[in-house]
Order: sequence, then C-alpha cells, then structure tokens
Amino acid sequence: MKIKIRFLLIIVSLSLFVGCGESTKIPIDSKFSGKILKEGFIDCYEPGLMASKDKPLYCETSAVLFADGKLWLGNDHQMPDKRSAVFAVDFSNSSSPEIGQPEYSEHPILKKGSKYEEFALSPDEKTVFLITGFDRIMEDGSDAWDGFNSFLYWPRGNEDVVKVISKNGKDSTSISYREDFSKVLANAEYPEFMPYFKIEGMAVLNDKIIFGIREYGKNYSEFEYAAKIIEVSYENNEGEIRLKEDFKIISDLKPNELNPSIKEPLALSSILYDSEKNRFFLLTSFEDDANNIGAYLWTADLSELKQNRMHPVKNTDGTHLSFTHKAEDMSFLENRNILVIHDDDKEITRVVDIERQPHQAAYSIVELMD
Repeated sequence: MKIKIRFLLIIVSLSLFVGCGESTKIPIDSKFSGKILKEGFIDCYEPGLMASKDKPLYCETSAVLFADGKLWLGNDHQMPDKRSAVFAVDFSNSSSPEIGQPEYSEHPILKKGSKYEEFALSPDEKTVFLITGFDRIMEDGSDAWDGFNSFLYWPRGNEDVVKVISKNGKDSTSISYREDFSKVLANAEYPEFMPYFKIEGMAVLNDKIIFGIREYGKNYSEFEYAAKIIEVSYENNEGEIRLKEDFKIISDLKPNELNPSIKEPLALSSILYDSEKNRFFLLTSFEDDANNIGAYLWTADLSELKQNRMHPVKNTDGTHLSFTHKAEDMSFLENRNILVIHDDDKEITRVVDIERQPHQAAYSIVELMD
C-alpha cells in the first residue's frame, strides 16, 4: 500500500510539473526563416551639413515606408533649415537597388513634428500614417514641445494633404491623446498615469491601430525598457480619422525570456502588419552605455501577441535573424521582401568595410522564406 501511495504521489508530482511547464513554456518554432540579401547606405542630405557650429548633423532615420517606387523616411531630428524631417528617395526594387537623391517635404505640419518613429499603410494601402515618439512635453505647460506628440495621415501619393489626428480635429498636434496613452500605461508605481513613455511601433488594421511602447517610467533618464502593445479602435468618417476611447494593453512581451540566449536587454522598436497573411513582424533592439547596438526580427499573429508570444525569424542556419545596427522601422517592398531602416545614432558603424558617414543611414533588405 505504501509503495502504491508513493507511486501515485510521484505520478501526481510529475503531472503537476509537466502541467506547469506547458502553461508557462513559450513555444519557439522555426517555420519562419529569412536572410539578409543586401545592406547599404542612404544619403539623407548633402555631406558636411552641420547641426551647429562645431557639430555635424547626423542622420538618425527611425521611420520608413516604401510606396510607388520611393522610400519615405523620417528622421529623429529636425533639419536646421526650412526642410522638414521627412524626405523621400527613389528606390528601385532589386537585390542591388539604385537609390536617388533625397527630396524633402517642407509642409508646415511635417515641419512641426519632431522625432518621427514609425510609418504605416492602411490595409487597403490608400492611407499613409506617420507617428512621433510622444516622449516629451514641456514641464512649464508651454506648447514648445507639442510637435513631439504628432500622429499624422494623408492619402497615399498626396503628401501635400497632411492631416493631424486629434480629438477635436482642429489641433496642430495630437497632444490631446497623450493622456489616453499615459492612463492606460498606469501601474502600481504610477497608479493614475505614466509620466514618461515612448512610442516606437505602430500598425494599422481595418478598424484598430496598435502602438508599440519601447520605454516607460519617471522620465527620459529613469525608465524601463519594454515591449508593450496598446490597441485602440478608430473611425474614418469621410476622410477624417479619430481614435476612440477603448485604449487597452494587449501585450506585455518579454523578448529576453522568449529567447534566453540573448543577453542584451531588448525593447520594441517597430511593428509591421502583413495584411495579406494577417501577421505581424516585430523588431526588438538594444543599446548600452558601451555603445553596443543590435536588433532581432520576430513574427506573430494577433492571437499570439495577446498571449505574449512571438517567434524568432530565423536565419537559414537556424540562428535568430539579427542586425549589427539599431533597427528602427520596416516596410514591405513590392516583392514582399522587407526593408529595415536603422538609426545608429552617432555611432560609427559599417556595411562590409565601408564606414557610415554622418549624412548617411544604413539599411538592410530581408528575404522571407515561409
């Protein structure tokens, strides 16, 4: 009898152990793979452009969209002249693309926006969306930094008709929505609202928009890295887009737990929606005090994201597809390859043996095999 009881206890213990393992284990599969076909540089403006008398202006591209034979790019920083931080270059869609000279928009709304982070297309590919980081406001209540809180859109191919997504449809920025983001990110430490956060991901679905949060905390120097995803419904009433009030967090991803072999602290830097296959691609990147940078590519569908799951996109050798740059945004090319734009800040990075210059941004083209 004692032996039987002991045997039963062992069986129960094992079943509980297995059950706990199945409930907490995040499956990582290799059904999505890819490879980097090409890397190179884009000239963002003329060489030698200065941010100030003794400091060169660095191109820190954080947003990209391929549409109608052009790459549209958004810079982290404003230009020191009448040009906005949004520009386009002709881009031939091939494994060895030819890249044209930058053409800048001088639209006053685009000029007002600061720290652009993400482009997106609507699922019908008729509307372009562009968002800034929402990562700062003036503590004195002035509107000097309101441009850091901008969510914009325009009909594809008609960037001169830029509109601002705001609660009243009349504001020159989207700062009226800052409170909604801040409240939904509230936690035990900040139970009413989150003082600081940074948006670095955004994707548009048929009736919802999702936003990726990279950082949150007390302020821009005291924060936690994150991969949180916020969802909100929106309506398009005769070309006027408004967000609804159903903001909610649908994901709190833990990239380092999903791939424990990665030791650098990863945070979300981009979300790309594949409307054809109803899937998302996500970038996570890292940067540290020793100036080390890098990034990794993942994929998931919406149900997986809501379960805090995503899968590494793997190289053909089975390793997690990664970049030696700080990848910031992605866009599909015509052949469904993904172009990744990098924001290497002021780091001296290389493609093969060619050193990046201050007026240049690095890019990678990824071929997917699924």
